[in-house]
Amino acid sequence: MKSRTNGMKIPAISLVLYGVVCLTFFRSCKAVSQNDILRYRSSSDDPGHVENCGQANMNITWLPKELDPHGSLIFDVSFIFPVDFDKGTLDADIKLSGMEFRNTFAVQCTYLQKAIPTVTCPARKNQVVKGLYTISDLSKLSSFPGKIEAVLRAYNSDKQEVFCGIVKTVVKG
Repeated sequence: MKSRTNGMKIPAISLVLYGVVCLTFFRSCKAVSQNDILRYRSSSDDPGHVENCGQANMNITWLPKELDPHGSLIFDVSFIFPVDFDKGTLDADIKLSGMEFRNTFAVQCTYLQKAIPTVTCPARKNQVVKGLYTISDLSKLSSFPGKIEAVLRAYNSDKQEVFCGIVKTVVKG
């Protein structure tokens, strides 16, 4: 993917976005309350979903489909690890507000475990992760209004694919 940056430095913007995603996801993610579960299951809205582009058996959805920086997010995860995973890399191809960029980040199973406590690290092949989770603070997304499309590919330290997902959403501005 060629980079179009409108004069911005790619590593800086990708690190900022990565930081926003990590701070939003890993620091404010928690198990949902009974009220959140009822709201999620009774919603008439179509959920957003992660399109599977890899080998993992997964179904990941979220509500609301369009993200409001002043709101919250509930996501439903059903994922089976296709390979062992303790640490590796995350390749991120992101289209954001007319810009396209790619970067690779070091990742660890413990990062995921902080967000989804049912993950046991190191994750083993065929480990099942299921649950509803909520992120109550999306305020950091206010810096990125508009359409976001991301292709995320995670690999373990043996370069085996752990996850490949395509996320398309809109951050309200």
